[in-house]
Amino acid sequence: MADENETKALIPGHVDRWLYWIEVWLQAKSNRSGSHKTEDEYRRVLLAFRRALHEAGLELDAEPRVIAAFAEQWAATPQRRFKAETTLRPSSIKHTLDILSSFYRYLVRHEVLARNPLELVERPRPSEYQGAAPLDFRLVRERLKMIPIQTLLGQRDLAILAVAFSTGRRASELVNLSISDISPAGTSLRLTWKAKGGKRPFNILEPFAADALRSWLRRWYHAGWERKTDAPVWVRVEGDELQQGTRLSYWGIRDVYIRWFGEEASKVHSSRHTFAAMKLKSGASLLELMAALGHESLDVTYRYAKHLSQAIEADPQGAQIAAILGFDASSEDDQEH
Repeated sequence: MADENETKALIPGHVDRWLYWIEVWLQAKSNRSGSHKTEDEYRRVLLAFRRALHEAGLELDAEPRVIAAFAEQWAATPQRRFKAETTLRPSSIKHTLDILSSFYRYLVRHEVLARNPLELVERPRPSEYQGAAPLDFRLVRERLKMIPIQTLLGQRDLAILAVAFSTGRRASELVNLSISDISPAGTSLRLTWKAKGGKRPFNILEPFAADALRSWLRRWYHAGWERKTDAPVWVRVEGDELQQGTRLSYWGIRDVYIRWFGEEASKVHSSRHTFAAMKLKSGASLLELMAALGHESLDVTYRYAKHLSQAIEADPQGAQIAAILGFDASSEDDQEH
């Protein structure tokens, strides 16, 4: 391990040593992921963990076995969370321990500490894909047809849901979509996403989703919406007038899901699971599903598909997503319900 005085010499005298290393680690993580949401979450976890250590008279460089025992108990305690939760899922506990371990691995790699204390902690083993449950196709079809697109709110909501269910994109990708990410693709539209790791995957929208998106953008931005390159695709149209027109947050999009599908769809990821199930029902191969979901491993896609297949019955005719969702070919008239 580097000499203690050498390490301290890297840090300005007025700066808290451990806050310095937390911020350096966060910057390194942010440079790799490109996600401010991830950076904010990791910062909250590290600062909350350090506060808890201080309350126990400890610091981040306490004896590894002490840190390990403390972290194991703290990660499993509901009160340490940032929401009022009475129980924590194994996956949530594991995620928190993984964040702490990532920080300590960084310190070891930079010779600030000699050992990662989280190596001593056994992670809980959550049931694989326990939260991967698609919404009932019939429910989705019925609720989409109920949305009143004569209203501004309804037209926006239909566009969000049509894009989400037909592409299977992650919540963060939906939130960060801007006009500059949209380009013409024949009679349809091409959406280029800001994905994990700085990747830029794209989707060519199915006709019904392209029609819904165009209708919304024309209504909100009027003619020439294509030139408003820096503008967000999804904006607030309800609530405080000062907030209207601002980019819709994750929670705003989540409210759209709850409005039309109830608490069962309180996680935006539900549309991704439903999309994957519809792809399987339509006869997509594992390679096609892997590409559509942006998975890096065929093995991950296989295990995910195996879990989802228990909730659906394959269609020998290979029904397409538009048909499953109750939309016909490409006419905008089909959406006037």
